[in-house]
Amino acid sequence: MEIAHLHFPTVGSTNAYAKEHANQFGLKTLTILSADEQTNGRGRGQHVWTSPPGVNLYLSFCGFVPKNFSSLHNCAQVLGLACSDLIKELGLASSLKWPNDVHVHGKKVAGILCEVVTIGDHNLVINGIGLNVNMTGKDCATISGDATSLYLESGRRFERNDLIKQLTSIYSQYWVRFKQEGLRPFLGSYRRRLVHQLGASLSFHEDGDLVFGEFHSVSDDGSLNLVLPDGNVMNFRG
Repeated sequence: MEIAHLHFPTVGSTNAYAKEHANQFGLKTLTILSADEQTNGRGRGQHVWTSPPGVNLYLSFCGFVPKNFSSLHNCAQVLGLACSDLIKELGLASSLKWPNDVHVHGKKVAGILCEVVTIGDHNLVINGIGLNVNMTGKDCATISGDATSLYLESGRRFERNDLIKQLTSIYSQYWVRFKQEGLRPFLGSYRRRLVHQLGASLSFHEDGDLVFGEFHSVSDDGSLNLVLPDGNVMNFRG
């Protein structure tokens, strides 16, 4: 598999750039877009992703899968697991919040936004991630919710280019296997990393609406089973 890397000092968002230039990516190439700064960073559900210059990772991994690829909805989970493994290599423990967040010590350190563009018989998967690297406590205080950074959790600063290389190495290996076998080889690790315990409260946005209930389980296809306030169990794909 070929790997191409494009880096921008400043960009609106790496995902938006990928969607605008989707026709320029090679069908058999994993294209990585990175930026020092995003001026219009986005999270899931159109939330703003705070993207100050020179301190964090802003990346989009762009690769094609067949149009009928059955595990399309699991792409963000595989990137989340790759990020968790990167953090493990750095000497920190992390957990995964369904469907798209990575936590360290109960605080959000990374978020993932996966988008898809259909081109002919293939789908271009645009797997975007923002990873808080060298943000200070003052920086993180400007973000809504409990945010943290690798620097705050480890007490040391990191070279961002090295982290890009490490994450690319992990994700590219996972991407090859994921395209061949789907979520199955990753499901056990994903379940073990989940922050959720049976019966724990869980909320997230689905199609603009806030959904909340109690965690029940994650199905073999990576979807969430949630016990709603009325007692019914509903399945969500994320």
